[in-house]
Amino acid sequence: MRVYQNKLGIGPGHPLYDYIVSIEERAHYAAEQMYDVNRYAQSTNAKIANWCRTAITCANLDPIAQPELYSEHHDILVRKMYMQYGYAVEEYVNIEINSGALQPPCGYRISSQESHGSTRPDYVIRRSAGVVGDDFQVWLDLTSQKSSRHILKKAGAGWRSKSFVAELFYSPLILSNISMAGNYSIAQRAQLNSAIRRQEMRQRQLTEYMVCCVDKALGKLYSILKRGSRSAQNAISIAQIALIFEGEFKQSLVSIYNHQQIVKGILVEYMAAPRTCYHNTVRYILFGFYSNISSRKADAMRYVRDSYVGNNIYVTGEELEQQCAEL
Repeated sequence: MRVYQNKLGIGPGHPLYDYIVSIEERAHYAAEQMYDVNRYAQSTNAKIANWCRTAITCANLDPIAQPELYSEHHDILVRKMYMQYGYAVEEYVNIEINSGALQPPCGYRISSQESHGSTRPDYVIRRSAGVVGDDFQVWLDLTSQKSSRHILKKAGAGWRSKSFVAELFYSPLILSNISMAGNYSIAQRAQLNSAIRRQEMRQRQLTEYMVCCVDKALGKLYSILKRGSRSAQNAISIAQIALIFEGEFKQSLVSIYNHQQIVKGILVEYMAAPRTCYHNTVRYILFGFYSNISSRKADAMRYVRDSYVGNNIYVTGEELEQQCAEL
């Protein structure tokens, strides 16, 4: 917990302070529970059910067996998961509070998601007897530990003027923990571990294949550019770039619609991959030739996958299982 305002002067041992700590502890517990997506997938709470469905869908995507689905949906699903995970944790805590399982101490009452002008605290605690003004209000914001201090960016004077203001934290989402919790048998746990490692290995091999091919293509392009005049842009054409990429990936680009955008998409992906070395050459190509061409990352990675499957270094699922078993 990070306390920003404590006009009440309360600390450990005070019933209200200890209650606030118990909310944070429950949020930590909720964050762990939300990894057991199979258990909570049928929850009647829409936000918890949405999180589970998205997590299950994402975990079942396979970058090799279903390359088109993976390239089109994986990044979108992951972005949704981080947001939905936070909502699910908050809803779990809200259910505990609303059901009376997490009751405030005697003399206090708590409400969630109250609107106060342009801001909405996750929790507001007041005295329960009579009408109490702004002289006593506890404002709490529940958030991931990765978002610590984001409360300082919130609009509304209340975050700087209330009697007690604090951030309560839960552990951030770790994607590899999904489906690892719950009452699974040893055999089920082994199967889940194998599936996760298999998907991670396939994606890693695909990235390494892409980096290897692009390194070779960029090496040739670098040599051409280095030999060119000061007006290096005239020393090489977009058609030549496409032909060099065709040669290294051993797959035709000309027959693909928007093949110039495909090359740019591959280069954008290359810049984000580990152990790459031709960044200056990539920047020159991206900004010198393709400044007006939109990136087609999904199509680009589909092209990489297609060329990977057609290459003799392609690894089957059975071979991956064997490699996983040897790790």
